[in-house]
Amino acid sequence: MEDKLRLTLELAGDWTPEEIEQYERNRKSKLGPLYASAGIPINNPEARAEYLKEVLNLKIEDYSTIITIAKEKGRLEVLKTLEKWVIETFF
Repeated sequence: MEDKLRLTLELAGDWTPEEIEQYERNRKSKLGPLYASAGIPINNPEARAEYLKEVLNLKIEDYSTIITIAKEKGRLEVLKTLEKWVIETFF
């Protein structure tokens, strides 16, 4: 539970226009329909990351990995990792 809260805090806050622009350039098009069905626009990466956390039903060790990525590479890389895991798991 503590790791889940820490990850939420890592992803929270206003994403900079640069982060959003970089995400828009590198987003995974396979996930477009998934986000559309959940009503999450491309300019809301925080909501996308939170949604993917629920879709993946992350385990404790997954949270530890994601928190490490957040600290070392930033929250944009967290979102990319979550998207990669969803594609590997469901597509």
